[in-house]
Amino acid sequence: LKTIGDFAFNQCYNLTGDLFLPTLETIGTNAFYGCTSLTGEASLPKVVTIEMMAFYRCTGLTGLSLPNV
Repeated sequence: LKTIGDFAFNQCYNLTGDLFLPTLETIGTNAFYGCTSLTGEASLPKVVTIEMMAFYRCTGLTGLSLPNV
């Protein structure tokens, strides 16, 4: 998986847990908008592009690891 498109998981309130996506490179606009059940830190080691509001209102996330952004 290299790309998560625009609005892919927009307001998926039941999407839970940590995000570890080791091959992901691009996150689209509002891709995880309002995913309030995501928790912990999102580890995205290969991401180079994050579009607008990709993680807006993801209130459960405590951090983002984005070494290539």
